[in-house]
Amino acid sequence: MKKTMIDLWRGEGIAHCASEHCRKEVMQLVKALCRHEKELKKQLDDRGWEILEALQDTHGAIASLEMEDAFVRGFTLGIQLMTEAFSA
Repeated sequence: MKKTMIDLWRGEGIAHCASEHCRKEVMQLVKALCRHEKELKKQLDDRGWEILEALQDTHGAIASLEMEDAFVRGFTLGIQLMTEAFSA
């Protein structure tokens, strides 16, 4: 069951940001991120840029695992609620 939930989280079952509003917000944030990255890149030397990329990669990996875990826990809670509702 955990594999199925992880597959869903990774978008293999449903889209996790299906609303137009969500997509617009994400695109605005991505544009802001790119702007900030360009500005920072102008100020960093090569070594500083390597460190920043490593920091971003590590942060992204942590965030991905945390979101995956939150999805699994939320889905599990939903199943528990449904089970209780149908067994009452």
